[in-house]
Amino acid sequence: MATKNVAIKKINGLPLADIEVREMLKSLNITNYFKGKKWAVFGDSISQPNTDGLDKYYNYIADSLEMEVKSFAVGGSGYFKGAGSTGYGENNIIDKLSQAEAGYDIISFMAGINERHLTMGSPADSAASGEPTTLCEAVKKCFETAIEKYPAAQIFLITPTPGTGQFATPEQGDLNTFAENQIAIAKMYNIPFIDLYHESGLRPWNSDNAALYYRDYCHLSQSGHQYIARLIKQFMMNRLVV
Repeated sequence: MATKNVAIKKINGLPLADIEVREMLKSLNITNYFKGKKWAVFGDSISQPNTDGLDKYYNYIADSLEMEVKSFAVGGSGYFKGAGSTGYGENNIIDKLSQAEAGYDIISFMAGINERHLTMGSPADSAASGEPTTLCEAVKKCFETAIEKYPAAQIFLITPTPGTGQFATPEQGDLNTFAENQIAIAKMYNIPFIDLYHESGLRPWNSDNAALYYRDYCHLSQSGHQYIARLIKQFMMNRLVV
């Protein structure tokens, strides 16, 4: 006599699998909204491509989220300071924004350590119509330029990480002030921010953090870039709408 396969669903009245939970998981539409998006990165040597032979934080994030990424970052520069200049100069972020092509979905900024000693100004400073005279004016001009050039893009701020060389201490003065002013300006423009200066857990004055830095306790090592990549990726997934 032919037999039938009988699916056993319960033993002693208890289900072998939680069918309701399984069906709920099937119904979830888990989508990678970042896939195929184009991300433009602006900053200094922390974000500069092809330096020290290191993959940078954005490489890890872009690979993980299947994005296209291009870095316009220049070592030694900032929002105001140009590469190799003592003050306002060529190839600062304002300059690189003007050179960047259209079509980016995400814009990020991360800079400040090279110019922290220059005239700070105040978040109340107006965005300069011409050449800025303070760091705060320059940050505002960068944000306004990005908003005008990429009106549909998600723009976000990454504060500089702590670390001003091998003698870094918890009292980093002007870099701390600049990070706080960047955050204040970002809030004015409704720009999301991740505060790596105060909330990353990085402490370059602590020998336990040595593996996350590269030689000078200012630049990040490969492990350091992997470390902040995890933080920034989570921020992007939680805060950006693309």
